[in-house]
Amino acid sequence: MNHFAAFRCESADPTANAERNLSGRTHYAAPDTRRYFRSRIVASGEACGGLLFLLIESMPMRHREDKRGFRYRVFDICGGVVDGKGITDPDCFHATRKGAERALRDALRDIDGIAATREALTSYEQWITGRIESARVRVDELERASIPAIAAGE
Repeated sequence: MNHFAAFRCESADPTANAERNLSGRTHYAAPDTRRYFRSRIVASGEACGGLLFLLIESMPMRHREDKRGFRYRVFDICGGVVDGKGITDPDCFHATRKGAERALRDALRDIDGIAATREALTSYEQWITGRIESARVRVDELERASIPAIAAGE
């Protein structure tokens, strides 16, 4: 899977659509995550030419309580949440799906998908560069410690 490919409609089922689009980018829509948080994805789709992925979910308003609410999430192309309040914020839930849909539409007016994508790619590039540098440091440490290289075929 190309983790930087544009989001697109993968299924008419909102859960399957979210799973397929977010797989490899974030654990957010994974079955185990949804099961743990007792979350149900009720709507999902793409925006800004596939640079953003949207979903609306129903879940307990407080962890392990029965009263459910609806909230939206907007993801960048790398799987990071662009807009959406945290679970501990009492304002992040809406009593109805329509309320969450209205809030999502309002949020989308304030999100610049291109800027969010550029920021996500820059952040990912810095992260991966750091990982590569850490690996190089480890290889240099092993080389200085005179760890013998394993010859091919031995």
